[in-house]
Amino acid sequence: MTEDGKFFFAASRISEHFSLPKNHATREVKALLGQTSPLPKIPSDLNSQPVNVIPEELLTKLILAAAKKGLPQVVAKCHSVKPFM
Repeated sequence: MTEDGKFFFAASRISEHFSLPKNHATREVKALLGQTSPLPKIPSDLNSQPVNVIPEELLTKLILAAAKKGLPQVVAKCHSVKPFM
């Protein structure tokens, strides 16, 4: 979380959860989002060097794009989610 209260997710962690190649994490995440511009970079408590991140509001779009592409890890996780009622 940034000082202004916004949440971001590291592209490398997303690629790990989606079983994407680690050496091309940013490229793969950008491709799923259909984004050509660079991802923002911010430092974190875990890494003083800025890392590529996606904002929280794009996470749902990324998950849906990955599921549509048929990425096995994402599809399996989507099927295991129970609807909330």
